[in-house]
Amino acid sequence: MAVQYTPSDLVNHITQNNYSYKNSYKKKITQVNEDVEKLQDNMTSFKKSVKWLKKYKSGASSVTRLEKEIKSLIKSYNGMSQNKDSITDKDIQKQMSKLDKLFTENTKNFKKIGVEKVKGKYVFDSKKFEEADEKALSALFEGYGSFVDKAEKILRKAESSAEDIHYDRIETTINNSMTYKESDVNLAKFMLLAQQTGSILSDFNSIVQAGVTAPDIEGAIKTDLSYFSIAAYKFYENEPSGSLYKMQDLCIANEEKLSKLGLTFDADKKQLSFDMSTDITTQEFKDAYNELFGKGAEFGKKIYEYAGDVFNGIIKPDKIGVSLIDVSV
Repeated sequence: MAVQYTPSDLVNHITQNNYSYKNSYKKKITQVNEDVEKLQDNMTSFKKSVKWLKKYKSGASSVTRLEKEIKSLIKSYNGMSQNKDSITDKDIQKQMSKLDKLFTENTKNFKKIGVEKVKGKYVFDSKKFEEADEKALSALFEGYGSFVDKAEKILRKAESSAEDIHYDRIETTINNSMTYKESDVNLAKFMLLAQQTGSILSDFNSIVQAGVTAPDIEGAIKTDLSYFSIAAYKFYENEPSGSLYKMQDLCIANEEKLSKLGLTFDADKKQLSFDMSTDITTQEFKDAYNELFGKGAEFGKKIYEYAGDVFNGIIKPDKIGVSLIDVSV
């Protein structure tokens, strides 16, 4: 399970650990069972040959094609036999035992068409096949109850069982280690500050609209506006995503409304600052404040979203196995 942190706690942890993060955690992952996959590949080949051989008609089938499909059949069967012991599934073992028994029961007929077991593997003798017994061919490949008819039924059950265990869910240890630049982490801190002050300013909206008079509350609102100006409008050469530029563009697009809150840009639009002498009781201030930080205001929502994108682009919580607890201060 991934480690859980609030964004602030995670940044503090990274800062206190020399701008790095290391952890190990257990995680269940889906993994392909390679032994089963090999078995399935051979089953597919075996099934293809069986499908053709079921259409065999004495005196009406291509001898060349017949030889090819018989070779393919025994090759795929040998492949299944080689890796069946690595499959522990009881259903597959049962079906493979049935298939082995079916081959054994048809040993005489196979021998008559040039197929014989040598040192645990079936081999094909082309010369003997040229003199193949027609009755043996018919017994193996023609009609209900033939070798291929029975083999097809067994294979169908084996395929179903193999599909069920094709993928394994295993628990593995994930080791994570990431080193950050100090400047990047500092930018991430500003993004958290932008989110936090934006949320606080939104909470203050009802007080602002009521006409705040208490000095301590007015001081808190002005302080958060000042922090917001510092955090929400940043220039950074190593910015990891386009969201920082989107924040800049959003602020510039709302320049007039921000100015009514005492938030103004410098001449080069490199910095946004707050005038602490701003009168926050005027109707002009209230209206602009409500438009920018009122409940559901698009400006406040976008700032929060873009700041989060930049933070995640820097810290990459998914890559270090961290689950963030989204707590609005």
